[in-house]
Amino acid sequence: MSQTSTRISAVSPSNRLGAYEPFSDSQIDQIQAHADRILDEVGVEFRGDDEALELFRSAGARVEGQR
Repeated sequence: MSQTSTRISAVSPSNRLGAYEPFSDSQIDQIQAHADRILDEVGVEFRGDDEALELFRSAGARVEGQR
């Protein structure tokens, strides 16, 4: 019985459409500014996670209670 080997070459994928950029640089800057404002004015609550609160406090964040 004879065996025949077949060589298979892999094809490299290519992106013919270009990079997907759903937001412009200006829009990304606006999103970042609004996110910073929300975090500053509303904050984030860490319920029962004293370690997280201490990490933020030691990094200079304003920590009040669980916020």
